[in-house]
Amino acid sequence: MSLRVLNYFSDKYSRIGKEVGKAMGGQVLEYEAKDIKREGIREGIKEGINEGIALLKEMFETGMIDEKTLEYYMENVDRKCTK
Repeated sequence: MSLRVLNYFSDKYSRIGKEVGKAMGGQVLEYEAKDIKREGIREGIKEGINEGIALLKEMFETGMIDEKTLEYYMENVDRKCTK
């Protein structure tokens, strides 16, 4: 929508269009896309962490890792997730 408004003004009033374009610097035009990208990254990280935790639990249950190793990894996951 903002791009349409900017194009409208730049067609009718070239100086205004240029100044608005400079002031916006692409921030308004790309803001929604950046928000969507950030949200996707957050969801991907959460999903990856959950899958990693599930894998660690499975490895512990099958005897592939011991309790001390499981605790070590779980503490590191907690520490990294709270940053």
